[in-house]
Amino acid sequence: MLPPYAATWRNLIGQRTHTSVQDQLILSFMYREPEWRFARLGSPVEVGTFFLPFATFQAAETDVPAGGRIILLDSSATYSVVGTFTKAVTLDAPLGGVVLR
Repeated sequence: MLPPYAATWRNLIGQRTHTSVQDQLILSFMYREPEWRFARLGSPVEVGTFFLPFATFQAAETDVPAGGRIILLDSSATYSVVGTFTKAVTLDAPLGGVVLR
């Protein structure tokens, strides 16, 4: 069995010329833009980051600045959205299947 860090394996995995599209997406969530807020239904801690998302749409919408982006992290979830919203924001559901009701 080859050692896990043998030079042979290091040269076969990945590349060092640029970051992949997937790497860029992951990094953009980990090191979010200042006007981005994340939401996941039932999140136990609400900070608005990818790792500590808001538990409700309302919390994310209240905190996001005008022109910002709310990223809904659930797949196939229904968010309860009550009220009138006048702030222009972008909604994004990268996993799809999200319903606002």
